[in-house]
Amino acid sequence: MFLAWAERDPVLLPDENAEPVKRALERRGSLRGTRLVPGAGHYVFLAPCTAELAGDAARLCEDPVGVDRVAVHRELNAEIASFFEQTLKAP
Repeated sequence: MFLAWAERDPVLLPDENAEPVKRALERRGSLRGTRLVPGAGHYVFLAPCTAELAGDAARLCEDPVGVDRVAVHRELNAEIASFFEQTLKAP
């Protein structure tokens, strides 16, 4: 399993959600990769917003200062692709 979570998620509090899941996966030996997104909030994992969506659903499109959603997605996509390449290698 690969687990990613936002450091400052006010909806799914990391201490109550990601951390217990992480510990459980570690106990089972199932956790193969993790990624904490520093400073990020709940909606950082949604696709970067178009200008139109930002106007219609600003709450879903706003990230904390210093968080670049496009960069987060680019980095996560690369990490996830690498995870699958390593994890799903044919014997």
